[in-house]
Amino acid sequence: MTTTEHKDWSSLHLEGRNVMVAGSYDPVGAFVCTGGFGCSPASPGGKVYGRFLASGQETYVRRGWVTGLASEKDTAHAGHWANQPSWVTNLAIAQRMRSVTNDKVNEMSRDDGGRMSKDTIRVTVQELQTCINSLCEMMQEMSDDCGQLELPNGTAK
Repeated sequence: MTTTEHKDWSSLHLEGRNVMVAGSYDPVGAFVCTGGFGCSPASPGGKVYGRFLASGQETYVRRGWVTGLASEKDTAHAGHWANQPSWVTNLAIAQRMRSVTNDKVNEMSRDDGGRMSKDTIRVTVQELQTCINSLCEMMQEMSDDCGQLELPNGTAK
């Protein structure tokens, strides 16, 4: 992530702006805000609706997850990812999911005192399930793409 050109972005209205989101599975984390109460700094609501620029995933993030405004370099990098085949982007997302989930599982395994709550464990298991489902979808998409490839001997697979 690059630094934002605005030192105090937290007082800005976010609708229509490109921001950087921490902790996302998106390869870049650049997010275009389209609405939600979280766009307003004075609103009690925290959801900011929009779309990740690299993966195209439409979702919401919390205003507290925003780390700053996206720079031109961030949006250009996201544009590079958006032009990749979907399986390349999905692979990067799956790798990010694996890394984050591994960190959480490692943290859980070091919890000798039983300080982990059931809610924390539940969320981690759900994220692991999401990671596995994404990997399966990506592998299916790659398999489908391979079915359309021409083999070196001139026959189609």
